[in-house]
Amino acid sequence: MKQAAPLIAAALCLVFPLAAQESPVPLPADSAVTAPAYPRGENPDFKRGEELFVRNKSAEALPYLEKAFVADQGHLEAALYLAMCYEQTGKLDEAVMVYRKILPSGGDRTALIACNLGNVYFRQGSVSFAEQFYTQAIRADPSYASAYLNRANSRIKAGALREALPDYERYLALEPESPKRSRIEQLVGLIREEFAAAEIRRLMAEEAARAAAEQKAMEEAAARAEEERRVRAAEAAARAEEERRVRAEEAAARAEAERQIRAEAEARAEAEQKARAEEAARAEEERRRRVEEEAARAEAERRRRLMEEVSTSLQAQAEDAEGVSAGAEDLSGYEGEFELE
Repeated sequence: MKQAAPLIAAALCLVFPLAAQESPVPLPADSAVTAPAYPRGENPDFKRGEELFVRNKSAEALPYLEKAFVADQGHLEAALYLAMCYEQTGKLDEAVMVYRKILPSGGDRTALIACNLGNVYFRQGSVSFAEQFYTQAIRADPSYASAYLNRANSRIKAGALREALPDYERYLALEPESPKRSRIEQLVGLIREEFAAAEIRRLMAEEAARAAAEQKAMEEAAARAEEERRVRAAEAAARAEEERRVRAEEAAARAEAERQIRAEAEARAEAEQKARAEEAARAEEERRRRVEEEAARAEAERRRRLMEEVSTSLQAQAEDAEGVSAGAEDLSGYEGEFELE
């Protein structure tokens, strides 16, 4: 809606032209309400100010109306004319002050006062306050056409196009012969076109958002699939590496076991060989010992027999010697030695 604001603002100026603002001047200080010096309607300052105001001489009417208002602050007509003079001469702050002062006691003029106060706020750029007082005017008089028109204008300026349409339509219903009708209808057409364009933009934006969401979803799905593929590939690679490591460890363990078996077999063979050698050595030693013992027994037996033989021989010789000695007394002894081999 905001894209149509410049075009609509241009049309708005045709419907509700704004006057140039002037620097405000201070009002006379408020004083306590006193009884009017003249009967209402007979105050010469009010009469002169009213006369000049009706002749569109607001600047000239202003000092007379100020005097009349100071003299009788309860004079609603004088206050209303004074506020409108301030408004027409660009003294908007003073106009706001007077309108707000008389609004609570406006009576059957409440709708007019509230609408005029809204106009002043509109000229000051305070569109939210302007809309507030236009609404108050409509509440005071639901058939007050100008309040609908001006509230629609304030809503247009605030960018609330949709809310402005019913007010324009209500104004045209209340003022079917308004000279502004063609311009208002043109403005309403612009607003409706803007609604249509905005609806198209909204639908296009929604479609673009939907397409973007679908594209994003597709990209996210593709990313998830790629991530799953990468994870599966990484897991497969990890499993393959683990299997290779396990096989390598098993092969190394088998090789080590085989080496240990061979080493143990070699150690057993060596031990058996050593045991056989030791057994052979023990057998040889036993054989040698038996041979030596047998030889020693044979030698001992031989010596024993020899000794026996020698002993027997000596015994025999001794006996023979005794027999001989008896026959040959000149044989005194035998001093010889003999060796045994």
